[in-house]
Amino acid sequence: MYPFIQTGDVANSDVYITAHKQTLSEVGLAQSRLFPTGTLCITIAANIGDVAILSYDSCFPDSVVGFTPNNQNNSKFFFYAMSIMQQKLESEAPATAQKNINLRILTEVELILPTLPEQLEIVRILDSLLKNEKSARELSDTLEKIDLMKKSILARAFRGELGTNDPREESALGLL
Repeated sequence: MYPFIQTGDVANSDVYITAHKQTLSEVGLAQSRLFPTGTLCITIAANIGDVAILSYDSCFPDSVVGFTPNNQNNSKFFFYAMSIMQQKLESEAPATAQKNINLRILTEVELILPTLPEQLEIVRILDSLLKNEKSARELSDTLEKIDLMKKSILARAFRGELGTNDPREESALGLL
């Protein structure tokens, strides 16, 4: 059985595709193509312009286009570049029964292509910034949870619902 990546698998991925729901048999593979690990997947139907990188060899339908970088290009650099282009691709998609774009639209996307060392440095910087953003978001969420806990404890205290559960002690309500 061969992994068969759908547009939803691409859309639901963070950066790398690490899971799939469907597979192809040998007969299916004979009518498809097995793309190598590191291929950038770009959706051109349903979820227009979503991108993710294969973390294992996979096949996909014609609603997903594969870009396999050569030794002068980095998949993650193209992931970030195409992520920025997603809204533009979405807006250029002709709306018929279902929005989609074709290879002509996709090949007309202009990207500035720096050297491989520059691509790797851009990826390093973006990875670092996004990691810091994620950490800040997690800290912010934690602070919000702490604030809610404080408010809940204070509310329970003023309703006399807090105590030590020691029957020898006075009721908190009596102390108030």
